Amino acid sequence: MSLYEKKKLPVGIESFEELRREGFYYVDKTAMIRDLLCSVIGREALRFSFLLESGRLMEQEKEMYRKLICVSPESLNNFVMADDVLMSSLQTLSMLLCRHFEKKVILLIDEYDVPLAKANG
Repeated sequence: MSLYEKKKLPVGIESFEELRREGFYYVDKTAMIRDLLCSVIGREALRFSFLLESGRLMEQEKEMYRKLICVSPESLNNFVMADDVLMSSLQTLSMLLCRHFEKKVILLIDEYDVPLAKANG
């Protein structure tokens, strides 16, 4: 296919294999989604920075929190999250809040769709 040929739009195509095999138009948004999730989770997790001072958390748990908010002990402004941390971030945050408050917690995620809508312009 030449540079100037138009690819077909994948309307109704749900199979990634078919999308690639048949030459449909495709944009990989994996990096954008990862950056968006990292930013949203990191920003929300910063609201719980009191966990770093909690007397109820062990140092190992505080280190888990530091990884969750993507920081070293010296800096609270670096948002780079490892994939394994990202995948378990809400579960980790829930566990740490439960340990701190000594009660079960419920995390409510409000307006989760707003960053996605803004990302799509």
